[in-house]
Amino acid sequence: MKPHPLEAALRQLIDEANALIAPELADSATLESLRPAALALLAHVEALRPALIDTPGDDYPELDYLWQMVAARLAYLLPAPTDPDDLGQNIQLVSSQALHFAKQAIDHQLNASEYDQICALLPRVNQLRSQIDPNDTDWQRLLSEARLELDFVLNGNRGAVSMRLGHYLRDLES
Repeated sequence: MKPHPLEAALRQLIDEANALIAPELADSATLESLRPAALALLAHVEALRPALIDTPGDDYPELDYLWQMVAARLAYLLPAPTDPDDLGQNIQLVSSQALHFAKQAIDHQLNASEYDQICALLPRVNQLRSQIDPNDTDWQRLLSEARLELDFVLNGNRGAVSMRLGHYLRDLES
């Protein structure tokens, strides 16, 4: 089967994001100087969103997983939302945090303070869900996946998993 045209673009963005967050660049002064490049990459990622949304069923899960991987990497370089009323930024931030915590739980790298953060995220997910249009499937999906991931962690890595966490687990097995 021929790969979807978006796959190469998303994989390239992942490589570029990985290059930005390489361990040798992880001091705070360098992070600040990398933010413009991260914002430029984020613009490319967002430009691919409409094509991703229009992707037919079989290709969508893998492409969505790749899209989320890029966004999660860029979240490391970008500041938290400065406008508490920017709903989209807040949803993306909460979603990225939930996936990050779920991956850490699977890798057995969570500490007690992170469990407290997870517990604090649960009401935030519900609050954000109450603020969005029920017909806005993109935001609903991100929040549903975040909720599944947080529940998974709090249930001792048992129970239902989100699609993106399922992809992560599948990748660990291969």
